[in-house]
Amino acid sequence: MNIIKNPVVLLIISLVMVMMILGIRSSVKKVERDNLAVAEAQDYLQQLNQDIADLEVKITEADTPLARERRIRDELRLQKEGEQIIILPKISPAPIVYPTPTPTLKPIQEWWKILQ
Repeated sequence: MNIIKNPVVLLIISLVMVMMILGIRSSVKKVERDNLAVAEAQDYLQQLNQDIADLEVKITEADTPLARERRIRDELRLQKEGEQIIILPKISPAPIVYPTPTPTLKPIQEWWKILQ
C-alpha cells in the first residue's frame, strides 16, 4: 500500500487517467462526425432513389403509343398517309408600349395659368 501513497505513482496514475479520458473524448467526437456523415449519405441516397423513381415514371410515360406518335410527329416531322402538316413559325409577342405620363400641375398652378 505504500506504492499508492507515493506521489510519483499518483502522478503517473493521474496522467494515465487523463490520457484515457482524452482518448475516449476524441473517440466520441469521431463517432459523432461519422454519424453525421452517415446521415448525409442516407439523405443523398434517398434523393437519388427519388430521382430514379421520377426517371422511371418518365420512361414508362415515354414508352406509350401516344408519346411515340407525338415524338414521330413533332421531332421527326413525319405524317400519316393523306395528312398535311402545317408548321407555324414562332412569333414573338409585340412589345407593350406604355403611354408617357403627362406632367400634372397642382391646382394652384392651374388657377394661376387661367388667371394670367
